[in-house]
Amino acid sequence: RGAQVLFSSDVSVSAAVNPTADGIQIVSNAEQAAKIVLFSGKNPARVFLDGKELNATSFSFNRGDNTVSLNIPVGGHEIKIVW
Repeated sequence: RGAQVLFSSDVSVSAAVNPTADGIQIVSNAEQAAKIVLFSGKNPARVFLDGKELNATSFSFNRGDNTVSLNIPVGGHEIKIVW
């Protein structure tokens, strides 16, 4: 996709990303708290971290590049972005 960012973080983070029909599932592991940015392609209806729905102020959507940004704590986490 050229210069399109698909995943980035401000510290080292391992991630496995699985696109689904209704969104994206991510399994991540961070040795430090991290801010991650994920290409979603569209504005999410809901975002979950470890099964808990995040409120709208806990993540942001950038319409310019269709990415979702959120902070994750140290450790392993499951993130789900739903359309």
